[in-house]
Amino acid sequence: MERYLRNQSTISIENQKLLKQKTVVVVGCGGLGGHVIEQCARLGIGRIICYDSDVFDTSNLNRQRFSTEDVIGKSKAEIVKEELNRINSEIEVISYSKRLDLDCMDEVKDAHCIVDAVDRISTRLMLQQLAKQLNVPLISASIAGWYGQCTVVYPHDDTLSKIYPKDIEQGIETELGNPSFTPALLASIETAEVIKVLLNIPSNLRHQLLVVNLLHHEYTLIRL
Repeated sequence: MERYLRNQSTISIENQKLLKQKTVVVVGCGGLGGHVIEQCARLGIGRIICYDSDVFDTSNLNRQRFSTEDVIGKSKAEIVKEELNRINSEIEVISYSKRLDLDCMDEVKDAHCIVDAVDRISTRLMLQQLAKQLNVPLISASIAGWYGQCTVVYPHDDTLSKIYPKDIEQGIETELGNPSFTPALLASIETAEVIKVLLNIPSNLRHQLLVVNLLHHEYTLIRL
């Protein structure tokens, strides 16, 4: 347990052993997902299943955790698996170079939670439906420029349906883009919520949306 020695004031040895037994599904290995996946691996979550159908390109170099010049054109999911094996060989990493959809139920049936790190609203809403069918929580975040938001959706909450309209595919990130610091921060918030879910620690982000404004350092909780 020496690997996790610096966790122990926050995560007890008993809880560290519990994390070893958990499975987390992370959908998206890019800006948000790459940071979430790395943090989950360093925290010792026993099984990480990740999905991403995309390959790294030059535009990813400004913010994505596993994006380097030598992996341009390579599968994000495959590179992430290779890197996680270097970070923590004690955990199991399963990666799929494809999109996760409702037909993939058997691949994620043992999940204890799902992390939304995607950029399409229709995919977010599908993940909410998938999490409901699996009866597990969904941790969802989105980012745009200086701004981000995060919420925790338990089965049957349907929180994302209150946030996102069905007739819009992408948000304001298409205009504002994303620098390096916003995904890193929101991914850290997502990871903290993952740990709370896995260790059964109550979260005040259930039924609430945390809105982060890094330009003016404003952090607002909106009741949903």
